[in-house]
Amino acid sequence: MLPDNTTPGADAPGDEDALLEADDAIETAEADETEEEDSEDEADGEKAEGEADEDGKPKKQSKTARKNARIRQKIETLEEIARHESKRADEATARLHALTDDVGPPPKREDFADDVEYGAKLAAYEADKLYTARTKKSTETNATEARDAANASKHVLFRERILALADRYPDIEARIFDNANPVSPVMAEVLQDSERGPEIAYFLATHREEAQRIKSMSPPLAAYALGRIEATLDAPKPRTQSHAPPPPNILKGARATAQKDPDKMETDEWLVWRNAQLGLVPGRRKSG
Repeated sequence: MLPDNTTPGADAPGDEDALLEADDAIETAEADETEEEDSEDEADGEKAEGEADEDGKPKKQSKTARKNARIRQKIETLEEIARHESKRADEATARLHALTDDVGPPPKREDFADDVEYGAKLAAYEADKLYTARTKKSTETNATEARDAANASKHVLFRERILALADRYPDIEARIFDNANPVSPVMAEVLQDSERGPEIAYFLATHREEAQRIKSMSPPLAAYALGRIEATLDAPKPRTQSHAPPPPNILKGARATAQKDPDKMETDEWLVWRNAQLGLVPGRRKSG
């Protein structure tokens, strides 16, 4: 992780308690899943003698299918939690921005007929000022705590998405959480908000020059560049099979030479090669 906590999945400042609670919940769930797996495996072993449903279908899913189903369910639950916490943080921030600590100027003595009336107005003014300051401080604290909780939920979700890809990319954790990865705060936020964030992060970790280029961009351009990478994740791979005509036959007894791939030839090279293949000499048509 980077020193500035910009690595996707890095702990956000102030969210340690929330992360510990989330980690405990995940560990408990994983322990329950392991126990459930063991019991289901025992049940599978007991019915191995041929026990099946009336329609002949097996009663239990495979171990891999059960594991994948649990992973999907866990991620869906974490996504719902992340959405809830983000909404709560946005609402708290909106309340904070709606507040104002401007209670106006204090009352002036010359505006009142006597000291009693002025004193009462001044006391009310000071009370309003104190109440406004306390309300703003409380709202700031709530907004900070809500944002920390939202960051923590995104962290846990991002990490769970990474673990779900461990079978496809065995080194994904080591790659993504490498301190040397060039990741800006904007990039980290985009990666954690995207369902394909871990895959994009893995691509960046294995293409650090591209990651460094994106890190140097403005926030809108960086987000756009990451979106372009995400769009290529499922793009079909380019065809590697050549559609060029087969190379010319080598005359028997002639010394064989290494043939350059026609797809990699310059235009003039390709024309020479093609004429030789067709039995043509520049400037002369092949006789009928």
